[in-house]
Amino acid sequence: MSQDSRIYACRGCEAKNRIFPRKVAARPNNVNCGSCGKPLFLPPDAPLTAIDGSAYQHPLDKSALEMLRKVPGTNTILRFLIRELSERRLRMYFQQAYVKVTPVHLTPLYDHIEHSAHILDLEMVPQLFVMNDPRPNAFAIGVDDPFVVVTTALLDTLDEAQIRGVIAHELGHIQAGHQLYRTALYLIVNLAQFLVGNLIPMRDMALKAIYYALLYWNRCSELTGDRAQMLIQRDYESYVACEMKFAGGCNYTNGMLNMDAFLEQAEEAVKMKEEHILNRVYSSMQAAETTHPYPVWRVGHMSEWIYDGNFLDIIHGTYPARKTADDLEPQESEEDAPSSVKELIGQWRKTLSGK
Repeated sequence: MSQDSRIYACRGCEAKNRIFPRKVAARPNNVNCGSCGKPLFLPPDAPLTAIDGSAYQHPLDKSALEMLRKVPGTNTILRFLIRELSERRLRMYFQQAYVKVTPVHLTPLYDHIEHSAHILDLEMVPQLFVMNDPRPNAFAIGVDDPFVVVTTALLDTLDEAQIRGVIAHELGHIQAGHQLYRTALYLIVNLAQFLVGNLIPMRDMALKAIYYALLYWNRCSELTGDRAQMLIQRDYESYVACEMKFAGGCNYTNGMLNMDAFLEQAEEAVKMKEEHILNRVYSSMQAAETTHPYPVWRVGHMSEWIYDGNFLDIIHGTYPARKTADDLEPQESEEDAPSSVKELIGQWRKTLSGK
């Protein structure tokens, strides 16, 4: 059998079908069994029953998370942030400041999150908020009871299928067990510095390592979220169009953005990075302070996964079942943390107590 083809059995008549991923993976909903004519892959509205987040976890996400956990003091810092700057406060903030989506209020958005939760087989539909913000963005925060936030600029930029895909992306983070670390990073970037002053003194190398390890892992975790997005969208062109809009979308450009031109630009970017060692250094430096990977990078990783990875296997119904235990719970005690971390936490406690 050619390495470029795979065999998938029809779920109805069990006939074996030879499939060439590079021809069908971009639009799998149109692929039918050559024998009985029925759809070869699961219908777009069929749940991926009991799927585990590891089924679509990107290797860079996994390796970066393992690296992050090895940074001394990381778990101590994160547990403190989650405990003291709790998600209860976050939920109260969004409840007071932004618009909550319900089955009878902003119903199309509720339908999107309900549909995505159904496909990913989540036990509960997370709460969704619309945040008035000029930057197109979406995020999931909270650990025990996570919720999803989309900005008004994102809703103005994307079409309905892409909005549903982005919401699915955030649910993918929840399913993959990202929330402890993502919520901590959100607190660091958005709230903690306001509440407790300079959270990450750049002179302290241990704390600097935690911060940059979090940022690097977060960028890698976005590739896992992208895969959840594709499991819902199931349309590579729509996914690429979404990334193009994040890169340069507006009312003027949206109707003229061209996928082929963007993919050509992506190839040029890869070549440019490899042309000179300084280009590779500049690329790493430019990404180091960002929370999200660049759109060109994301598109390249998505292309590899749908054509050469297990994307088709998953939507055919072959994937790891959900685990019964969450292995993301940190084990490090505060007594084991570096002295600089314990000292900083002591300062934070005094600040938060008003002493």
